[in-house]
Amino acid sequence: MQKVYKFSAKPQAGNVFSGKVYAPGEDEAKLKLQRQGLKIIDISIHFSDTVDLIFRKEPDGRELAQFYKTLSRRMANGGGLEQSLEESQEFTLDTVLAVIVAMMIVAAKNGATIEDCMEFSGLPVRDVSVVKALRQAGDASRGLNDLSVEYRQAYILRKKLKAVFLEPVLTLGLSYFMIWGIFYFAVPRIQKFYSQLPNAKLPAYVQSLYAFVDKFDAHIFVSSALYIALVPAIFVLLKSPIWGYFRDKIPTLRALSERSDHAMIWSSYALLYEAAMNRADAAEMIAKSAKRADSRMALINMAMAMRNGLEPARAVAISGFPKFAHSSVSNSLRSGSANDVTEGLRLFSGNLAEDVELLSERITTYAKFAMYILMGLIVTGVAMITAVPMIQTALHQV
Repeated sequence: MQKVYKFSAKPQAGNVFSGKVYAPGEDEAKLKLQRQGLKIIDISIHFSDTVDLIFRKEPDGRELAQFYKTLSRRMANGGGLEQSLEESQEFTLDTVLAVIVAMMIVAAKNGATIEDCMEFSGLPVRDVSVVKALRQAGDASRGLNDLSVEYRQAYILRKKLKAVFLEPVLTLGLSYFMIWGIFYFAVPRIQKFYSQLPNAKLPAYVQSLYAFVDKFDAHIFVSSALYIALVPAIFVLLKSPIWGYFRDKIPTLRALSERSDHAMIWSSYALLYEAAMNRADAAEMIAKSAKRADSRMALINMAMAMRNGLEPARAVAISGFPKFAHSSVSNSLRSGSANDVTEGLRLFSGNLAEDVELLSERITTYAKFAMYILMGLIVTGVAMITAVPMIQTALHQV
């Protein structure tokens, strides 16, 4: 497990400064700093940042996009790397990103290049490769700006996807707590009320449910633990191939999943293509971050085909990509110059993002309608086991 350490150190040339570094342990943190030529004065664990790092392995996409944009502007205006990083750090609100920037500053004080600083701080290999290629071409700031645009688009896309399921999740969460409350608080009181009525007769389905609730309440700690365990079990199910299989049986959900994945895939590929990275290596690198298993397999097949001598356009056509992807991407890869290719891939990625927005709106409408039906069924179900039996019993007493 990675931990965050705060330290004070003195570089080989310069004044004592404070910073942060993450590592599995204190010895590893000291070794990292010493390799950068620092003389450590003091080092200790930073508890709050360590806790944050446990729950968030990566910085917020919007914050990272803004950091890249700010750093790009400062470097384009002639700012030195170390100074630009220190000035960018002042506007960094994300704690995970703040540690990354602090580590970049450590490397910069040792005279490292921008890509070496990024690699030392643990930023994605793809980002490092893009900036390295463009720095060698004399335009590191453009690489940072391209990354900023790509991260911002990815953030907006993920935000739209989350919004699709926000209302259903909130509705189901409310229902989840309401059912437990009915079992533990409402039903025992209703049973007590019935027990005080002469000749009270409950419907058979209510008697069966109340018998189950009696067992639930008799072992409330075990029952509650099992009930709470439903939440992580559902999360595990949603992350499993089983959910993916059933999700893909619904055309609209499959289209949303495929297009959102490919919007990010080809935006990333355009970045690496523009940076003149080896085409097969680029496909393999992007495969590691693809969300869908079939996307990952198609990218790996594409890399293998290119290593076997096929042109990128032909490799895409035979690698198992969806029809909407392989035709458009193949045409873009045949378009001529590197600028034409990257422009075509980015245009295609943008079109997919628009498709995702339309599909999101459609699914949100369906989800709201389904939630209204579900809430109606829940309210009806609660009434059938509480109010309706009470009304029936009261009428029977008349």
